[in-house]
Amino acid sequence: MDIIKNYMSTPITINRSSNLSDVLKKVLSEKISRLLVENNDMITEIVSEKDLGLFLLTDESERKLGEIPLSEISKKIISINDNTELNECAQKILEYGIGSLVVTSNGDVQGIVTKTDLVKYFASTFQDKKFVGEYMTPYYAWQYSDSSLSKIVSKMIEEKISRII
Repeated sequence: MDIIKNYMSTPITINRSSNLSDVLKKVLSEKISRLLVENNDMITEIVSEKDLGLFLLTDESERKLGEIPLSEISKKIISINDNTELNECAQKILEYGIGSLVVTSNGDVQGIVTKTDLVKYFASTFQDKKFVGEYMTPYYAWQYSDSSLSKIVSKMIEEKISRII
C-alpha cells in the first residue's frame, strides 16, 4: 500500500489574525476549498468552505465580513504522520467525519491530503477491480427546487451529508 506523503499537496495558509473577508478572498483567488491557519509560525487550525458556509448560514449578527475574526470559524487540525498508509488515512477521515488531514513529519506540517486526493488514488488503483454497487450508499437525500436554502442546509447538517438532489 502507498503512503500519504506521496499524495499530499502543499498547504496554503492564512494568518489567524485574518478576518472572514480575507479568508473568502484567498479561497477564491487560490481556487481551493480549505486553508490551514497559521499562528506564531505554527499551523494549528483549518478553515474550509463548508465551515464558512455553515457559519454564514447560522450567524445572526449584523457584522460585515471584515469584522468577523477567523478565530470564530476555524477548527483544530487533525493530523497524520507522513508514512501512514492511505487506507488508514481514509479510515481516519471517515472516523472523524472530516474532509482533510494535515500531514506531519517529526511534528512539522509537510502537507495536506483531502478526500478528493484519496478518491483519485483509490479510483486509479482499483480501476476495473471494483463495482460502484460495492461502495455506494443506496439512500439519497432530495429536496424540491423551490425549497428554501436554510431548509436544504438544515437537512444536510441533520443527516451529515454534503450533497442533495
